[in-house]
Amino acid sequence: MNGRSPLETIATATAVLATVFAALAFDRKQDDGSSTTESLGRGRAAPRPIVVAHRGDHTAAHENSIEAIKRAIHHAGADYIELDVRATRDSELVLMHDATVDRTTDGHGRVEELTIAEIARLHLVDRQRPHLQPSKVPRLTEALAALQDKAGLYLDFKSGDRAKVVQLLRDYRMVSSTVVYDQRDALRLWKILEPALRTMMSPKPEDLSAESLPTLKARLQVDILDGPVALYTPALVREAQKCGLAVWPDIQGPKEDTSFWDNTISLLADGYQTDRPADFVRFLVERGLRRAH
Repeated sequence: MNGRSPLETIATATAVLATVFAALAFDRKQDDGSSTTESLGRGRAAPRPIVVAHRGDHTAAHENSIEAIKRAIHHAGADYIELDVRATRDSELVLMHDATVDRTTDGHGRVEELTIAEIARLHLVDRQRPHLQPSKVPRLTEALAALQDKAGLYLDFKSGDRAKVVQLLRDYRMVSSTVVYDQRDALRLWKILEPALRTMMSPKPEDLSAESLPTLKARLQVDILDGPVALYTPALVREAQKCGLAVWPDIQGPKEDTSFWDNTISLLADGYQTDRPADFVRFLVERGLRRAH
């Protein structure tokens, strides 16, 4: 006899079962990829690579458009959508990569010198693909509404009021599903405004060493590293993960094909930013790194 009362035996068995069920539930979440974002910055590789759609899925839509956002979510199955945010002359926040509207709209001028009313009269155009239907320049609020509860936001901050951005993220309950990219000197400002917000930066080559990475993380309060994929080796990715940094290298560009992707995924990075999100997701499915969308 072990001397335990029936009540003690029941309590012990219940605790063991609870532990087993919790472990099984965690394994299921890891297997289907639903807890990918929870694993970021924990010092280990994510259970599956996160797919970031660069400026949305603009393979058949205008970059930084609502249609590109929706395609990235529903057609491609991307986890995060990278969008560029700038402020107008009257401090409204819109999606625009370039400092001017010349390349991507039917208008001219610097975003910071145009009012939101003037921006609203413009149409997104692609002179290399004139068959695309013109659409409006989105406000950040429209993008957040399209993303909410569907995908994460990789916010490439170009200009504007950071406090206003944070308040909008709170209003749309997007703080926990947003990563903000900014210049290294500004990362601590985001943490002051909202400690729960994750930040990202492009490291310099001299930042990427076992000695430098912990200091970089502590000094800048950065959570995720991006930058050209050529910056990284599997060993550097592991060193970053060991000190709690996630790595999302940029792979977008004309080099993207199956051979390039095969070399890329050997890094075992936490995520990848691509210009071809639908094709990259299918590639990951074929390689057994993701379930079909």
